[in-house]
Amino acid sequence: MKEAFALRDRVSELEKLYIEHHYYDIVTGEIEKEIETLELYRSTYPRDSTPSNNLALAYFFIGQPEKSLAAAQETLRLAPDHQMSY
Repeated sequence: MKEAFALRDRVSELEKLYIEHHYYDIVTGEIEKEIETLELYRSTYPRDSTPSNNLALAYFFIGQPEKSLAAAQETLRLAPDHQMSY
């Protein structure tokens, strides 16, 4: 993951956001940066359910259930047939 983060300027914008999200989540544990990255990801790719799904988890872990629920509902709206939405 550290190598992917170091090389993130060589990939598409979508891949860069995905890498940054996981880097802040898994490697550094910087949840605020993770959330910031996921919010940018969600606004840049509004039809992609991945950032909303991950935001639901991130907000849950920092004790913001209202934001977590809103993100989870957005995930379900965007991908009602996907198992991760539930």
